[in-house]
Amino acid sequence: CIVLVTAGIVTGVSIAGREPKVLDPLPVPTISPAPTAPGETPAPTAVQPTASPSQFPTVSPETFLDLFATVVGDDDDVFQEGTAAYEAAQWMLTQDPSNESLHFQQKSEEAWVQRYLLVYLYYATTDNRSTEWLSCNPPIFAGSQTTDCIWSKPTEIVSGRLVYDRVPSNRWLSAADECDWAGVECQTVSDVVSGGRLAVTSLSVAGQ
Repeated sequence: CIVLVTAGIVTGVSIAGREPKVLDPLPVPTISPAPTAPGETPAPTAVQPTASPSQFPTVSPETFLDLFATVVGDDDDVFQEGTAAYEAAQWMLTQDPSNESLHFQQKSEEAWVQRYLLVYLYYATTDNRSTEWLSCNPPIFAGSQTTDCIWSKPTEIVSGRLVYDRVPSNRWLSAADECDWAGVECQTVSDVVSGGRLAVTSLSVAGQ
């Protein structure tokens, strides 16, 4: 059993060389009816399904990848398929169920980086999700809005063995805010863009 207990970390980092800014959403594309000849009745336009957030991310994928690349080490590459950095970035772009509610909301770069780094942590410690933690792993079905889990919270070591409490919480890589994922604690810090935001200040999770 591998236990990861990290205290006093802040993943809502300032990004070197960048002015803090908000990433604006892109408008959802619209489809114009086909032109008709003079006097011809236009054909009925089929109702188009509402575009999903995964089809139209708030900004271009390249913008996100460039942003994420600023916070991972040289040994991991967000542009190299198969790396934890790449797989975490692709999850953020195409699978994150929170996009259902965040698609048309503006978020600061720091907020995107914070969520990405926690996703990256999960991928890096589970061999790109080929293994699992002891509890509160991601929902089984991609895009699921299910968040509830029972977290095995490490509390103490007795006779050389780690003791856990069973605590209701939220799954990692779920639609819940990352500050509500099992073992993550956040505090409000000042932010020049939003005036205040939640930043991760401690992390306590257990794996096997």
